[in-house]
This record gives sequence, C-alpha cells and structure tokens, in this order.
Amino acid sequence: MSRNEEEQFAITSRFYATLNSLQQFNNVELKTTILEIPIDDRADSRQKCVIATYYRIRSNVESMLTLTRRRDVQAIAMLARTVLELAIDLRLMNRVGQSPERMIAFADTERLRAARNLTEFKHLNPESQLDVIIQDNFVRDRGTEIDATTARLWPHAGRLRHWSGMNLAQRANEVGTPFPDLYHRAHTLLSWYVHSGLMGVMNLPADTFTTVAGHAFAVAVEAYDNCLDFIIREFPFRFESRFLNLLAYAKRAPWPENEDEATALRRELGIE
Repeated sequence: MSRNEEEQFAITSRFYATLNSLQQFNNVELKTTILEIPIDDRADSRQKCVIATYYRIRSNVESMLTLTRRRDVQAIAMLARTVLELAIDLRLMNRVGQSPERMIAFADTERLRAARNLTEFKHLNPESQLDVIIQDNFVRDRGTEIDATTARLWPHAGRLRHWSGMNLAQRANEVGTPFPDLYHRAHTLLSWYVHSGLMGVMNLPADTFTTVAGHAFAVAVEAYDNCLDFIIREFPFRFESRFLNLLAYAKRAPWPENEDEATALRRELGIE
C-alpha cells in the first residue's frame, strides 16, 4: 500500500469511526426512549412522520456500518445519498406548511401512480403474466379520493416528485446549513453510484474508491448528526438539553490524537 493509499484509508477509517460513534450514542442514549414514542393511532401525524423518517435514517446507517470493504463503495454511496435526502426531509418539516399531511398524502399519491402504471401496462399487454388484481382494486377503491387530496395539496404541481413540491437542490437551500454545501459537494458524486453508467468507475485508480467511501461516510456523519439533533430538539420532554453535548462529543470523540486531547474535549463540552 502506497503512502497516499495509507493516508486515504486512515481518513476513511476515521469518518467510519465517527459514524459508528454517532450510532453508539443513538443506541445508548436515544434508541430505547424513541422506541417508546408511539407511531400508531395515539400519535399525531407529525410524530408519525418524524419517527418513521428517523427509523429509515437509523436503519440505513446500520447498513452502512456493515460495509467495510473497498468493493462495497457503491452500496456505501447509495446509502449515504439516502441518509442525506432523509435528513433534509426532517428539517423541511419545519419549513413547509402542512408537512405531515403532505408527506402522508404523497405516499398514497405515489402508490396510486404505481398502481395505474401497472394496470395500464397490463391493459396494453394482455398476454403478460402480471397479476394486477390488487392494483385494480386499489385504483377503483381509492383513486378518486387520492386524486382529490393531491389536487387540493398540490394544485399546480404537474408531475409531483416529492411531497414538498421542490427538487432536491431547492430543498437543501430551503433548510439551510449544512445542506446546500453537502448537496453541491456530494450529491452528484454519490448519484454516480446509484444510476447506470460508468462515471464513477471508469479509468480510476483503485484507491479512488477508498476516497469515495470516505467522502460518503463524511456526508452520512453530517446528515445523521443533524437528524439526531433534530430528534433531541423535537422531543424536549423526553430528552434533556445535555443530550446535545453528548451528541457533540460522539461526533468529535474519534478525532483526538491522545487521551489529553480527549479529556480536554470532554471538559469543553461539560460532560466530565
């Protein structure tokens, strides 16, 4: 391994360790309490949307932390992109009117669109073995209702691609720091490993993939940190303000070079 490869591996390992530190903070300090927060009929729509989005983010981070080989770079990049977009969704809930209603309604709108696509395909290709009974019933039973809700919430949307009615760049700008920077710095790169094509793999040395993995872990760190910060502030009756200091420590804990620096960090954050 060349000196440059060693340096890239060390940096990537440090960002991986930081993401893992955030996950350990979540597991020790937040997870049990969050599991007690209802998302059934006892909860209002906002609570359901916040907790469901948190679960998706947490699960994606858990998956990222199982990926430790250079050849896993595509999956690492895909998951990091998803974590970034979901973290923006959380912050967007404080910026877009009727956010919970829109998030829930958009799920139905997308299901209806998918059902109609399948039934139309079957109509045009009757020889297909595709069974669309469930989709036919869904369109028949819920189509008019969902169309009315869609028209009410997004009267001028055209082809709706997100519950906010905005594209991702607009959403990142709407929620502000650190997301506009993360979007412009990372989203195109991460998307190369989601879509077809050879942009992220052709004519590149092997150590590039270690660098890309490190970049993806760094993006996930910022997005997950933002998510956990949001959760702590969203439920102040369950999480004391000291959890914000514990979160800050979890994000910075892998970076001190020695115990003296680690002790100084704990003192700075008031957790000793």
